[in-house]
Order: sequence, then C-alpha cells, then structure tokens
Amino acid sequence: MTDQTCGTCRFRGEALTFTDEDDDFKEKQTDYFLCGQIKHYRGSGWGYERPPRAEVGSSYVVDGSGYHAALCVAEDFGCNRWAPIAESPEKV
Repeated sequence: MTDQTCGTCRFRGEALTFTDEDDDFKEKQTDYFLCGQIKHYRGSGWGYERPPRAEVGSSYVVDGSGYHAALCVAEDFGCNRWAPIAESPEKV
C-alpha cells in the first residue's frame, strides 16, 4: 500500500525557501512544500467570505488581508485529497 502523504502526492508543489539573514542573506530550502490542491480564495479582502464551493472544492485557505495564503506541508502530512503522482500527466 502506498504511503498517502504529501511526499507521494501529485499536488505537492515546490519546496519553500527563505532568506537567512544570519548567513549573509543566502536562500535556503526548507522541509516544507506548497500544496497545489488547496486553493487560496481571495474574495474582496474584507474578512472571511464564504466562497462558491464550485470554485474551491471542499477546502481552501484565506487570510484577513486578502493578500496571500497557502497551505504549507511537510512530506509526512496527509489529507483526504491525496492523489498518486502516477495519475498526473504533469506535476502541479
């Protein structure tokens, strides 16, 4: 049986990086990835609006500013929206 975690999911995005101010501002990779399956609902930017389900599916992320939100995951995180990499013609 396949380990149904983000490490084996077709929606696992690129690894997140950060600028390390303590090491001459070098870009460093983290152990976290963006989830390409959970959508960011922008709305009007005024609080937490309820988005149309057809637009976001069964889950979404939102923040109060409307600027940006993302689900950041580690390889061992898992959810019920997991899908095997082999079914995807290209990685999201």
